[in-house]
Amino acid sequence: MVKGGQNLPADVIQVIDQLERHCLSPDGSLISKSAYYDLQLAREEMSRERLRYLEAMVIYCEAMAMVEEYQQAVSVANLGGIRDIQGFYPQLGLKNSPQVYETLEHRLVVAEAAQRLRLPLISKDGEIHEEEIEKWSIMSRSSLDSTSTSLTISSSSNSLNYANSAATSGAAANNTGDSGEPGVGGVPNRFLGITPAYLWQTQLQRVPLSMDMADYQLTLSREIDARLKSKCDKLADAFVDDIDSSSGSQSSSSRLPERVKLIIEEIEREEAALREDLYSTDRKFAEYYSVG
Repeated sequence: MVKGGQNLPADVIQVIDQLERHCLSPDGSLISKSAYYDLQLAREEMSRERLRYLEAMVIYCEAMAMVEEYQQAVSVANLGGIRDIQGFYPQLGLKNSPQVYETLEHRLVVAEAAQRLRLPLISKDGEIHEEEIEKWSIMSRSSLDSTSTSLTISSSSNSLNYANSAATSGAAANNTGDSGEPGVGGVPNRFLGITPAYLWQTQLQRVPLSMDMADYQLTLSREIDARLKSKCDKLADAFVDDIDSSSGSQSSSSRLPERVKLIIEEIEREEAALREDLYSTDRKFAEYYSVG
């Protein structure tokens, strides 16, 4: 029933009640049901995207920390004149061979560079339009062709040998731009036209991994998992009080999701109460001015 509707006719009140029951959102925000459900779907999608982003960020931060600790261990070993560097690594908490950390560092650098190369290719709407990239690539190759042709024509007036060498250079440049290196030919005048795919291809060929890729990934995942579990245990100890820590048989990290869930539910209840107070204030404000 509409509050403050004593002065309204009964049929108007009935229409308003039907609108609130069938057309408006159930949370009292006075928006349509379709907009309300669209907002709900958007919030759920944003929550999933945020969760995926946080998971990726956690793994990335741990990988960076592993590389930094490895570099610190190398610096300490070099400054201390330690000959047995391989045996010194476990003292600093390093669990894998130096090749694992060096490969991880190299791949992180290449990934960051590839991400930077993608930035100029992103349009204003946040999408990468392949047709635009191809258009600019064709323009770049056309410019290269015209430049090579003009060089050949101008050089022919001076020397036949020089003209032949210029023509040979122009043909080589054309072949390179068209079929020799398919990864080259991105946006012209930006990062020399190098694309992320070409960067990955050349870097992986230059620094091949001697160990099996599956073993390498498994080794990294195990170390990252152990590091995250250790941090979760420390974080859980900060949440769990003395009674829980002394009576519970489960590990503190296993109880952490439950504790966090309870805290989130409490915050959501407080937000719902504040939202209801806001809606109530708005209704009272509207009622006051409608009566006046």
